[in-house]
Amino acid sequence: MPSQPGYEELKQKVRALEQENARLNADKDNYKQLLENLSEVVYSVNSDACITYISPNVERITGYTPAELIGRAFTDFVHPEDLAKRIENFQHALAGEEFSSEYRFITKNNACLWGYTRHKPVYEEGAVVGVQGVMVDITGRKQAEEALETMAEMLDNAPNSITVHDMNGRFLFANRRTFELHGYQPEEFLSINLCDLDVPESAALLEERFRRIREEGEARFEVAHYRRDGSTFPLEVHAKTIDWYGQPAVLSIADDITERKQTQAELERLMSAIEQTREVIVITDTDGTIQFVNPAFEQVTGYTREEALGQNPRILKSGEQDNAFYQQLWVTLTSGRTWHGRFINRKKDGSLYTEEAAISPVTDASGRIINYLAVKRDVTEEIKVEEQLYQAQKMESIGRLAGGVAHDLNNLLSPILGYGEMLLEDTPPNNPRREPLEEVVSAGKRAQSLVRQLLAFSRRQSLQFQPIDVNDLLGDFKKLLRRTVREDIEIHMRLPPRIPQVKGDLGQLEQVVMNLAVNSQDAMPNGGRLTIETEQVELDEDYARKKRGVKPGPYVKVAISDTGFGMDADTLEHLFEPFFTTKESGKGTGLGMSTAYGIVKQHGGNIWAYSECGLGTTIKVYLPIPAETLEKVSDSAPKQPEIRGSETILLVEDDRQVRNLASIVLERCGYTVLSAASGEEALSVLQSHTGEMHLLLTDVIMPDMNGKEVFELISESWPDVRVLYMSGYTDDVIAHHGVIDAGVNFIEKPFNIKTLATKVQEVLNQ
Repeated sequence: MPSQPGYEELKQKVRALEQENARLNADKDNYKQLLENLSEVVYSVNSDACITYISPNVERITGYTPAELIGRAFTDFVHPEDLAKRIENFQHALAGEEFSSEYRFITKNNACLWGYTRHKPVYEEGAVVGVQGVMVDITGRKQAEEALETMAEMLDNAPNSITVHDMNGRFLFANRRTFELHGYQPEEFLSINLCDLDVPESAALLEERFRRIREEGEARFEVAHYRRDGSTFPLEVHAKTIDWYGQPAVLSIADDITERKQTQAELERLMSAIEQTREVIVITDTDGTIQFVNPAFEQVTGYTREEALGQNPRILKSGEQDNAFYQQLWVTLTSGRTWHGRFINRKKDGSLYTEEAAISPVTDASGRIINYLAVKRDVTEEIKVEEQLYQAQKMESIGRLAGGVAHDLNNLLSPILGYGEMLLEDTPPNNPRREPLEEVVSAGKRAQSLVRQLLAFSRRQSLQFQPIDVNDLLGDFKKLLRRTVREDIEIHMRLPPRIPQVKGDLGQLEQVVMNLAVNSQDAMPNGGRLTIETEQVELDEDYARKKRGVKPGPYVKVAISDTGFGMDADTLEHLFEPFFTTKESGKGTGLGMSTAYGIVKQHGGNIWAYSECGLGTTIKVYLPIPAETLEKVSDSAPKQPEIRGSETILLVEDDRQVRNLASIVLERCGYTVLSAASGEEALSVLQSHTGEMHLLLTDVIMPDMNGKEVFELISESWPDVRVLYMSGYTDDVIAHHGVIDAGVNFIEKPFNIKTLATKVQEVLNQ
């Protein structure tokens, strides 16, 4: 076929196109193979965030094939916590910015991986139509970084000091514990040298430590380091050579052994105490074989330590206690409990002795018994003393029992005698009921006499009685008292003239005053005031009814008051019991108050304490006035005092018996009496009272409000009302504490019928 014009040329062009196409296909295959083998994933995303192209190697990383990803939004595969930041970056790319970022993406099997991406915008006709990017899987790097961070955190939080220093002692690394122990900031510490920290004794061995580390590769030793503040502390160090970024260095792990050193020192002190204590210490194994004894064991038993070790405590058995005793001891110990008891043992020389023992099991951390510890004391001599003391204690117990019986009898006899005498006063001589009443009162007095004999029981010391002027005794005694009582305590004496003499033993009465004064001093550790007062008083049936062993009649009262911390009701109840004390161990025998009590009782007197916490204490001693020093008092019952009144009196007293008796006495004198047991009850009573109110007779110290507060409240409604305060304290002590003002109307408890009626009339007539 003849060739046509241009045919060959066309044929050549076709052949060239085929060659170019083959070359392009080869390049395509090469690029495809290149993309498949790349570690980076190449992708394109349109402006709607949909994937338009992604390289095949994405399947190796994510598990998704390109076909599963093309057409889906790339945001479907971003970790939720990174999604907001990823969208923000995409929007920046659409705005024409190039950027790179790290984010987490979710694989087909829901694994979470880290990717690093570089993005740039794709333009068509000058407008951004999408984003092209390259993503690299950096999960391994991230895991390595997290591992390094975890390791660094572990090192920083380690309880040990961890450091790295070069062979010249220059620090290359230190953890947080190191900084804390030495008191340095990190930048400060890493600028100093190891030799700057060693105390002189440790520094002298520094070169030797380095030699051992170089030759042996590691070493263990103890050093002492300086802190930044100059103090020192001990360290136990384990050091070994390492390669630190291509240079030889020393890694040291150190523990602060301050506590261990202290524990060792305490153990040494403990062992010293065990060695020196007078108590016998014995430690055995679980079979009872002796493993340790202290020197006291040798002194008590006569066996040396060498003779005792390896033996069983049975070497001390005396045969005085049967097998059942030892079996019970063993049952107690093997059950994990401590055994307490006494052994009758035999010394090496054959003599018997008694020891008081406490044997305890010693357990390990798991609770398994590993040893037995016995702490024992030779009480042979104490038992002898106990036997000697037993008789004295028995007699004292009988005396205390008598006191308790007397208290109960007085509670019964007081109303019988009190009300019996009142009935007797109101019964004319020719009334047929008078004789039976006289028999009742007489029987009551005989019973009262029996009570006094009970109270005197077991008080057997010999006394030399003579006439004594109590004021002279106190006046002469003041100088001695001033030398005995601390200087920060003021001593005031109120001694009125013409006090009748009493009969007593001068030395014993001085001892009473001294005991009470010293007791008051101890109640005022920060100083205060000690007041001693005397007064002639008449103790009537009311007082006898409330206080056991008291005989009505004339007395010289000696009141010793302090401004100390006072006592509560429970302490007051036991105040005069032998060996009872509120003082700390070694500061008192507990015999001072009981001695005073016994002396006063032997003088036929009585002693009474009045106290409130925070308001000090008043001790009142009543010494009977002999009949020969007074005018002879008629044996007949006292006549009702010719004191009459018609005023209205509000009586406020929290003690029921005192309140009832005072109310009866005042009503017999013609007064109208309103009674209340407390300030709150008094205000309640007055709410329904519409008449006049002339006098408030109130106790000073009461639970809810004191007498002064009651008076102030009542004065608001009855401004002209008068007040008469009563208290077991003296007026001087009450005023000193600021509860009432000095110089106010005051009557001291206990008071008798005549005293109360006279004082009430005196206040009303003011």
